[in-house]
Amino acid sequence: MIQPLLSCLAGMCTPFKKRSSLMPPHLSAELTHYPVEILLAGVALGDGHFRVKLIAPHCDTRIAIEHEYTPKPLLSRPEAILQSYLDAISQNRCRILVKPRLADVFQHAKGDLGGFNGISQKHVDFLICRNDDWMPMMGIELDDSSHERADRKKRDMFVNAVFASAGVPLLRIHVREIDRIEQLVQTLTKAWHHRSASLEA
Repeated sequence: MIQPLLSCLAGMCTPFKKRSSLMPPHLSAELTHYPVEILLAGVALGDGHFRVKLIAPHCDTRIAIEHEYTPKPLLSRPEAILQSYLDAISQNRCRILVKPRLADVFQHAKGDLGGFNGISQKHVDFLICRNDDWMPMMGIELDDSSHERADRKKRDMFVNAVFASAGVPLLRIHVREIDRIEQLVQTLTKAWHHRSASLEA
């Protein structure tokens, strides 16, 4: 049963190998000697070898822990639709991250615990980064009726302020507007050029 899965993963990994030019030449050469499935699931050890570790029980096994956890889709249906549009528009010219924590996007002053606490439990729906250096170029929030609540409005105002203070454009798109592709392309392009100009200034 595992061979079809490995074949599938090997196909998924093909673009990765094509982009290996970003790696140091010696590392890129070394990686080509390892099977794709080892690269995906291997653990690099000090002796230079890879050993596969599968951290999962049998599908019929149930483990008792204090809290119950079950997997869920990472994106809602509107978010998945917008993600597909972003993929089609970008055509691999940028990197699209899904729901990164603000603490992983923005730095704060060393020792500023309040600054960290303010962003550690918040995320942005999508983050667009440059391909070469992963520099954040813009954030995208997909808003629905829940954003009309007082607590969400307060949270949204804070997120708006964080992006504005850091000079990173933040696009807010209502779920009713995600099918307006032409308008989406224009807004994304404008935000990208605005951010690029600020980085070059």
